[in-house]
Amino acid sequence: MSIVEMNIHISYAQLCVFSSNLDHPFNQWSERHVSQGFSWRDCSVSFRTLLEEGECVVRAYVDEPIPSLGVDVVRAFKVPFVTTDGHIEIGSVIDTVPLQLAPGDYVLQVELLWASPDIQQANVRLNKGAGQLDILRADGSIERDGALDAVAVAAL
Repeated sequence: MSIVEMNIHISYAQLCVFSSNLDHPFNQWSERHVSQGFSWRDCSVSFRTLLEEGECVVRAYVDEPIPSLGVDVVRAFKVPFVTTDGHIEIGSVIDTVPLQLAPGDYVLQVELLWASPDIQQANVRLNKGAGQLDILRADGSIERDGALDAVAVAAL
């Protein structure tokens, strides 16, 4: 069951999950980040969305069983995520929603799909534990071959 459903206005084709205590929560994107579909650093990750701009229905799940990827999932990623105080935000550059979790290490899985022909949806799944960077599903805009870039820096 989702703990929260929210409508987020996506800008710059990115859905972000980050610790609220970061001074500069958003990440710079290298060419490899764009091609792999995400920009990751400790306590902050941004995922390349299906649309450059527009509404996104976000469903957040915490410590819920993760189902198999549905056939409707266009892109899916799994990354490690840490929150030291449990205060995080989900959103985009101009629109974020705060959430509170237990502090600790999480596996963050994000699944991007279409809610309707012009509205995207994201399932954001946070489960306690440790994980690795992984592209679980890719469409033609995501490059799976080659090493993943795990060295993002804050956008200033």
